Amino acid sequence: MNIINSLKIQNETFYFYDLSLLYKEYESLLILPIVLKILLEANLRKAKDEEEFKEVLRVFLGEKTKDIYFYPSRITFENLGCITTLLDLADMREEASKRNKDSSIINPSVMLDILLDDFSSKTLNNDAFEKKYDLYTCIKWAEKTFSKLRVIPPGSGMNHDLHLEYLSSIIHLE
Repeated sequence: MNIINSLKIQNETFYFYDLSLLYKEYESLLILPIVLKILLEANLRKAKDEEEFKEVLRVFLGEKTKDIYFYPSRITFENLGCITTLLDLADMREEASKRNKDSSIINPSVMLDILLDDFSSKTLNNDAFEKKYDLYTCIKWAEKTFSKLRVIPPGSGMNHDLHLEYLSSIIHLE
């Protein structure tokens, strides 16, 4: 079944999986909650062959029980919860360099947004400020080093709706 459709924007053609074409054949998929429709589209798009495509479809039609995958286009970290991830990425780059490999290919596979809401010198004593300053310096290094990493600095607002609306992307291109 071909559910690939296209649209043209400024002389560039973009291809996408058009679920409305799928709904014509499988009307029961229309009643899926939007989050499951998003997971359906992502799993169909990532299917490596026709058999896997059909298997994913059977899962969402309720004909088969199997784990499905979650393919985020970005990950949001709040405050300093990103440090272990950044250290892992730095270690991988260091190891690649030791092996005379191009360390610049070590990059997050999806966009990482780091939201630093509680980093304020007004609320920290000197020791705590120095400790967080070192961590913030590490985060700034990572932002300059990795192409798929974005830091939202402290004082940009609260970490909920405002940030998610600001950071969200309507269309993700691969």
